Amino acid sequence: MARLTDTAIDVVALASAGAREDCGAVVVFLGTTRDHHAGRRVLELAYEAYPRMAEPALERLERLACERYPIASCSIVHRLGVVPVREASVAVVVQAAHRAAAFDAAQWVM
Repeated sequence: MARLTDTAIDVVALASAGAREDCGAVVVFLGTTRDHHAGRRVLELAYEAYPRMAEPALERLERLACERYPIASCSIVHRLGVVPVREASVAVVVQAAHRAAAFDAAQWVM
């Protein structure tokens, strides 16, 4: 599942949506807005995308992750609009039988 959203990312729902009995590893990566960059204070970030181009690109990343690594599933959600400090702008959830593959795939996607 790859999608763009203009609302807060529901990480619990995302992680449990693809839950599988044959997977012993679920890796969740969240990219969040931090309060600084290059020595300057940050209050929020704003993201824009052309959905007809961005969603297929996210889907391709998911597909390639599943081809490159022995994983069961990969989900990517990217938030659009204003994202305040501490909130997630991107979430990647990878499920696999073993943790090494799940970590490797999640890192590759990011």
